[in-house]
Amino acid sequence: MIRKITEDISKELLSKGSRQRKLQGNRLNNLIMSVEKLIRDSVSIRFSRSRMNLASIRKRPGAYTKSRYNSRLSYRIHVQLAYGGMCRLGYLEEVKAGVSHGAIGLYLTRYKATAKLIRCFKEVELATLPVIAGPEPIVETIRVQIKELEWNAKLSKMGTRKRLIEYTDTDETQVMRNNLSRINQAISSRWIDLELSDDGFVALQARMRARDYSFDENDKQLDLTRTQLYRVFNDTGFRTGGRFYGGWWQNIPKEYRSMIIINGSRTVEADFSSLHPAIIYAKKGLEPPVDAYSNILPDLPRKVAKQAFNAMVNAHKFMQSQPRGMKLSTYGYKWADVVEAMAQRHKTIKEAFFSGTGGHLQRLDSELAERVMLSFITYPSPVAILPMHDSFIIHRGYEAELKEFMELHFAEMFGQTINIDVEYISHGANSTTPVTTDLDELLAMQAGHDKRLDKFRSISQ
Repeated sequence: MIRKITEDISKELLSKGSRQRKLQGNRLNNLIMSVEKLIRDSVSIRFSRSRMNLASIRKRPGAYTKSRYNSRLSYRIHVQLAYGGMCRLGYLEEVKAGVSHGAIGLYLTRYKATAKLIRCFKEVELATLPVIAGPEPIVETIRVQIKELEWNAKLSKMGTRKRLIEYTDTDETQVMRNNLSRINQAISSRWIDLELSDDGFVALQARMRARDYSFDENDKQLDLTRTQLYRVFNDTGFRTGGRFYGGWWQNIPKEYRSMIIINGSRTVEADFSSLHPAIIYAKKGLEPPVDAYSNILPDLPRKVAKQAFNAMVNAHKFMQSQPRGMKLSTYGYKWADVVEAMAQRHKTIKEAFFSGTGGHLQRLDSELAERVMLSFITYPSPVAILPMHDSFIIHRGYEAELKEFMELHFAEMFGQTINIDVEYISHGANSTTPVTTDLDELLAMQAGHDKRLDKFRSISQ
């Protein structure tokens, strides 16, 4: 259906623009690919007629430089011909213009699918559009991203921006890419959703939409087609970073994670307790603490202590002040108090503080995550497992195997044991519980996640 709509709109673009003879071969294929991407990006976030999210597009020519991360999208075809043409023809509507400060992008251009484009899908339920759109394709699953200093016009001071850079492929990167392909295939063989009422889904959309409308490659709004993972390293030698990103479940507020369902079945989450401290201790041949963040100082919340520990490990030199967003005065402390207490609590590994070792720890925890996920790929029917950096979400019933694999691979890599926490949270009564046996009424009462699963199963068959 997507391909048929794409081809029809592409023909209309060429017909109205008298470009039939100008676009042939690869350039014509690139136009079709651009139209398809614009359709997918805009319809995959439509779940109802009354409320919708806005898709985003970069309109600066510099954003379309050819690289391993962008091999086919060009400014002329993607922005001028496809996007501009679809707006003129009434299939797309630009809602918010992008904002730049010189060559620096501040806010992305936002657009939406119009009623005219939605009508192309005829009798399709709006709630099932993400299923029809399919998983968002990933051009390059192994990425190297660095941070650079630049002037932040929004904050009127120097800041950092992230930039993807080229690298040379090795046997190691090819193995990682192949492993990730197998993991992504397992994930795409299942439908991943949220057990929410339609009203609850709209409320979550609105909440996430308000979080970030800035110039961010990893748009934080809810898009169920974003299930394909990629890895991000921080140097061309692949010694730092390497964590898995790309899954929509990584961006939702934490309290919604217990509502994730895989093929309609509820899930559990298992996480490594105090993972980075445990790795540091284990590499020194020391037994890791059960909980490295609790009871650092009286009344200092565990999550604040964890933030402080991570900041101290990630920093390349001594930090004179608390990390941005941390408000220690709320608890009656100064940054120096926390630093001293943390160093005293972890005096056997204090050399790790302010050493810049955080990137190396991420490299190790990403390899650990890869091993855990690959353990489920060898099953007769590969099991979809959703990574959250130091934890995993999986179909209920596999928690014993998940815990076993997590313990096994940590011991393999570091020669120590580690505590694994498995979290079960009751979903409560389902607001869509049927109260009738009439088939038409039952279908009408289905929540959006039920409709999407039914559509996914019908397409998969």
